[in-house]
Amino acid sequence: MSHSLARRLRETAERNDLKAFEDLWLEMMDQHPGEIGAFIGGIDTLHAKGLMDKAATFLGLLAPKLLECNLHSEAITALRRLATLNPREKGLRSGLLTAYKALYANDERLPVLLEKSGLDSGGDIRPSVDKLENFLGFSAGRYLFHPAGWGAGRVVSVDFIEMLVVMDFEQSRGRRMNLEMAAKVTQFIENDDLRALRFDRQPEILQLVDGNPVSLIRSAVKSRGGKATLREVRDRLSPAIIPQEKWASFWNKAKVLVKAAPDLVMAPGANPQIEFSATDRGYASTCLRDLALLDSDDKRLRYLKTLLAEARNQEEGPDAVRDVAQRMVDQSKLFNRGCRISLAFLLAECKSFVPDIVIPAELVPAALCESPSKVLTAIGEIPVGGHRQAAALVLRPKLGDDWPRFCVLLIENGEPETAELGLSDLLRAGAEDSARDVMRKVTERFREHSAAFLWYLRESIGSKLPKQIPGESLIALFEKALMLHEHLTLTADKDEEKKRLARSLTSLFQSRDYEFVRSAFLSCSAEVGSNAASMLRNHRSIFGETRDQMLARMFRARPELGRMQPGGTLATSTPSNLLFDPTVLFCTEAGLLRKRQEFEDLVNRQIPENAVEIGRAASYGDLSENSEWTAAIEKQSRLTHQSEEMSGELARARVIDRNQQDGKHAALGSCVALRNENGAMETYTLLGPWEVDPGHGRISYLSDLGKAIIGKGVSESFDLENRSGKTRWTVLSIADGLA
Repeated sequence: MSHSLARRLRETAERNDLKAFEDLWLEMMDQHPGEIGAFIGGIDTLHAKGLMDKAATFLGLLAPKLLECNLHSEAITALRRLATLNPREKGLRSGLLTAYKALYANDERLPVLLEKSGLDSGGDIRPSVDKLENFLGFSAGRYLFHPAGWGAGRVVSVDFIEMLVVMDFEQSRGRRMNLEMAAKVTQFIENDDLRALRFDRQPEILQLVDGNPVSLIRSAVKSRGGKATLREVRDRLSPAIIPQEKWASFWNKAKVLVKAAPDLVMAPGANPQIEFSATDRGYASTCLRDLALLDSDDKRLRYLKTLLAEARNQEEGPDAVRDVAQRMVDQSKLFNRGCRISLAFLLAECKSFVPDIVIPAELVPAALCESPSKVLTAIGEIPVGGHRQAAALVLRPKLGDDWPRFCVLLIENGEPETAELGLSDLLRAGAEDSARDVMRKVTERFREHSAAFLWYLRESIGSKLPKQIPGESLIALFEKALMLHEHLTLTADKDEEKKRLARSLTSLFQSRDYEFVRSAFLSCSAEVGSNAASMLRNHRSIFGETRDQMLARMFRARPELGRMQPGGTLATSTPSNLLFDPTVLFCTEAGLLRKRQEFEDLVNRQIPENAVEIGRAASYGDLSENSEWTAAIEKQSRLTHQSEEMSGELARARVIDRNQQDGKHAALGSCVALRNENGAMETYTLLGPWEVDPGHGRISYLSDLGKAIIGKGVSESFDLENRSGKTRWTVLSIADGLA
């Protein structure tokens, strides 16, 4: 039967044309009764429309025809679906018994299993059939999975008289279990499921990596139940099978094959969902479907750009490009000018690949880039990289001697691609004075030219400015960046462009572990740095963790700035906990080793032992009244949560660097002697939270007392709140507590 008939069956159901549906159904029953997938697709569509009675009626017509044609496996599929719609359908039980007895006529297991399942003794039909199918599935060599902890496994042997099954699992070999219990606590998996392959066929997996990557993706998707995001697939395959450094090249090769695979559907996007398709799709129709799933013109244009690169290796590539390009042309009247400019350049690329594409006269670059004002207005809306410069360059022959003046406007506009073009062309033309003047204007009037200043800032931080352009000091640029961020944030209101620029500035501060902040303070004098530090402390538009991280980098680069006021004079207090990166958990080498040993014991001993407990408890009987099984499952949840927390802490852990101690100020690892106002004396060693031991004076640098001590020098005092009020402490001495 052709796919067109199956598609027509679903379409008639979708539009509620039951007369056409019935005619097609009867035609297919007469000519192609064995195409059970097409019939079930039509039934699923009726069910989704709420027409359950109609769906049951049509299945009631199909089942006898399948039995008559000795299509017993297909008949079971139809009757099982009918049981979900109408379990009281007349003749349902007898039809199922007839089909099973015919299909398994020479299988001596069947009489016992029919009795055990209850199908031939009047039990509820749906659970009886499910139980029977599970029983029949247990055969030597069949792969299965134990979700409670034993992992993937394989059936070793089955005794259908005693109703016992022996199974080997990753975490438990030779496991004997009652067949009915085994059916409850395990699930069958296909031979090409990644879990099955990893159980005992590792060499096959390695062959798939290079030889058949799309089959490897199929296996990974099956291991996720038939539907998985790209990130979930990657977690299944990398680094255990594909090294992390090779993942990108593997996926670049595999994704084109996945997209062209008739049985897989992959949504567009950075983390697309991949699932098995109920119907076969060609490459061209898949591309059109992907286009329809995208929710913005920008994404659709970038999709066409990607398609142009990958379609050259596909048999249906020209058709796909032609169809997608035509759909984009049809929608282009709704695009803004920037998107239309990108489409014009993309259509020119499409025509070089598919010469018979017809491009409307209004969708060529020259027609859309006819004046400087229109290009300048549209540049920020052009979504595809490279097209911004291309749009500006369309004007170069037209402008002639006016081109340098337009280059100045491109710089003031601030779009990075075209600002770079404008600056390089000015210098190439010998207009160095014009270039310096416009760059001076951008840096002096940075609030007015905020986008251009942001571009200039990135170029300065990356040391990318041409040598002919004098650069400002990093600390001066840092102060201007703070002022600009505050200006943009406080005046943005509903101005989305100002909000976007403020977010870009925040990202610039955060990039490369706050390298801009650190470099700015390392490169300045103490007096200039103290003014900038004061500005940062009092800043009104950067909040929360970002501001704390900036302060932390500043004080780590220049600790003395925490003890200086604007103008270079010493302050009476220090910045305490802002000396440390809040995303890092500091510890000693011994503390880190101890924590790793605890984690390994948890993962390699406690969790596997708990998995055995779960399996043992499950073998005792009915799970609904099995207190041992319930307790083991609860313990599993607790251990899993504990391992996740410990794994996160270990990922954040850093060993305390003794070089941070200068002997003059309390730091991580310092042993500090204190005396309070009543004359009492205490000695504390500042360590991480894993090494806290009050009996030996070891306290965490994250505690209130630890935060108060950090950064203090000898003879400095501080107040500490406690239950009885404030207590004033004075630092007597500071020594190396790690010695």
